[in-house]
Amino acid sequence: MRSTDYPSGLNPFCNTCRTSLHMSIMVYLSNSLFNLNRDIYHNSYLNHAFINHIIRHIEYLL
Repeated sequence: MRSTDYPSGLNPFCNTCRTSLHMSIMVYLSNSLFNLNRDIYHNSYLNHAFINHIIRHIEYLL
C-alpha cells in the first residue's frame, strides 16, 4: 500500500481504497495545538495522515 497523486498532483490518495488523505490532514491541523506554517509542514502532515490511514487498514484486517 502506498499513496499516489492524481494527475494534478494536489490530491494524494490511498491506492488500496482510493480515499483522499487530505481529509486526515485537515483533521490533524484542526487538532494541532500550534498554528504551524502549512507550506513548511505539509509533507510531515501528509506522512502522519498516511501512517494513520495504514493503521486503520491493519486494524480492519484484525
